[in-house]
Amino acid sequence: MPDWEVKFHRLCKQRGNELWGILKPMMHIKTACDWDDLYALMIEAHQLAALMYSGAEEYQFVFPVIGTRFDKTIMASKDIAFSHFTSEELEARAAMVKLCITPQVLVRINTQAGTVNSSTLVQACVLLQLGNASPLNGTEMCQT
Repeated sequence: MPDWEVKFHRLCKQRGNELWGILKPMMHIKTACDWDDLYALMIEAHQLAALMYSGAEEYQFVFPVIGTRFDKTIMASKDIAFSHFTSEELEARAAMVKLCITPQVLVRINTQAGTVNSSTLVQACVLLQLGNASPLNGTEMCQT
């Protein structure tokens, strides 16, 4: 096993122990495999990240800022209080982001021809509020 792999597994175990200290008290049903499952999840997440960032694609996570107007092309409402509205109705009623639950995932593909194609891979899941309290124009996003 190369040195970097040994270091990686040691780091996963160290960070896993830190996470385990937080997670264990919240678990109602414990099994003998819980720690192994957490460790396997960490390894799988690392492998997915390596796959995501080793290709020609670039990924970006964008969190809509509170007060941003709802945009059905990049957001999905998860607010049960507004589940009876369509996305078009939410836009027409000037719904605004009250809380972003999950980010919008953007993928940008750089082609060999030198062109760049960008698109939304996953919409941001948001909670909403209706009203006219100085909404932002949708360009304000928190990026990671």
